[in-house]
Amino acid sequence: MKPMRGPALLHSMRIVEKVSHEWEDPLLDHEEGHLIQRTDLGVSYRRRFIISVLNGIVFAASVVLFAISSSPFHGRNAALKEISLYSPILTDIELDLHTVTFNGSLFPGSDPSPWRQLPGPVSDAAWAEFESIHTLVLTREEILRMGKDPALVAKYSDSYWHLGDDAYIGALDVFHQVHCLNTIRHKVFENYNQTSTRVSEDKMHWIHLQHCVDMLMQHLLCTADTGMLTYKWMKGAENPHPDMSVNRKCKDWRQLVEYRDARKVDPSMYLEYERPDDAVEGEWPEEYLEYLREKQEH
Repeated sequence: MKPMRGPALLHSMRIVEKVSHEWEDPLLDHEEGHLIQRTDLGVSYRRRFIISVLNGIVFAASVVLFAISSSPFHGRNAALKEISLYSPILTDIELDLHTVTFNGSLFPGSDPSPWRQLPGPVSDAAWAEFESIHTLVLTREEILRMGKDPALVAKYSDSYWHLGDDAYIGALDVFHQVHCLNTIRHKVFENYNQTSTRVSEDKMHWIHLQHCVDMLMQHLLCTADTGMLTYKWMKGAENPHPDMSVNRKCKDWRQLVEYRDARKVDPSMYLEYERPDDAVEGEWPEEYLEYLREKQEH
C-alpha cells in the first residue's frame, strides 16, 4: 500500500484529532466537574460551620441574659438588693455609694454637725425637719414582695385621694429610726442646763452623750435603710397607725460575738500594757487640754 500524501494525509490527521477530542473531552469535563463539586462542598461546609458557631454564640448569650434577668440581684442597686429585703426604692432610683470617714472625735470641735450640738433652736429644728415621716403610696404587688399582707394594710380611699384602687399607705422606715434616736436625745439632755455651774466630770458626761448620739446618727445616715413601713387601721382610731414590725434581712450578730471572743487578747494584760519606746504619738485636741485645765481648777 502506498503511503498517503497531500490532501489524503491531512484528512486522516483531522479524523484522528476529532476522535481524540471525542475521547478526551468527557474525561476533562468529568475531572473539572469533580473539582467544582469539591470546591462547592468546601464552601458549603465552611458556611455551615460559621453559621453553627454564630448560632452557638447567640444561644449562649441568650442563656446568660436570661439567667441575669431572672436573678433578683441584677440591674439597678444589684449589690444593695443582695443584702436588703425588697423595697421599691431599690428599683425606682439608683442609690449612690460613697466611702465616708465617720467623725469619731470625742469633742465636738469648732463647727459641729446639728446631730452633735447640744439642744437649742438650731439643732432642734434640724432634727425635727429630718425626722418627718411623710407617707407615700405603695402598690399591692410591692407590699406582697415586702412580705406583708395587703389585706391588713390601710389604703388611700379613692373617693378622697383619687389615686385609684391600688394605693396603700407606706413610709420609709429610716425617718422613723431618726425619730426614735431624736426621742432618746431629748430624754438624755432633758436635765441639761447651759447656765448652771458644773464640775468637769459633768461636762465630760454631756460631751460623751453628744458623741454617742452623733455616732448613731452618722450610722443611720450611712446605712440609709430602704425598708418600708406600712400602716393599718386600729380599732377606734381615726387615723391609720404605723406597723413598725418591719421585715429585714439581717446579719447574724451572734457570729460577731463569736468572732470577737475568738480573736480577743487577754483583757487583764491589755490593762497593764504600757507604751513602747518606738510608739508614734498623736496630739491631744485643744478641747481635751482645756478640759484637763478646768478639772484641775476644781
